[in-house]
Amino acid sequence: MQEFLDDRELRNLSKHTLKSYKEILKRFESFWVNKGIFDTDKVTSKVAKEFFIYCKHELKNSISTINEKNRTLKVYFKYLEEGIVEENPFKKIKFSKEDTITDVLTDE
Repeated sequence: MQEFLDDRELRNLSKHTLKSYKEILKRFESFWVNKGIFDTDKVTSKVAKEFFIYCKHELKNSISTINEKNRTLKVYFKYLEEGIVEENPFKKIKFSKEDTITDVLTDE
């Protein structure tokens, strides 16, 4: 994980983004270790989906927060595909649709 974060720092990502990446990755790592998975290459799409369900119901994360986690984890596992994991378990997971509120203008 640290190698990935170092790579992102070299790409000149902001400290805020790096901190966010680290927090999300630590949370996900803790989740899969608690499920008895100890190697990143053993993480499946099923585990990824279970993580997002956990975030929604247990952590009460909003859809935008879950989408941020999905983006971060997709980037991380894409990085790992370069030699550590065979397949990105987040590749086929779609982003959740956020509720949108449209302001309607009136003549008043």
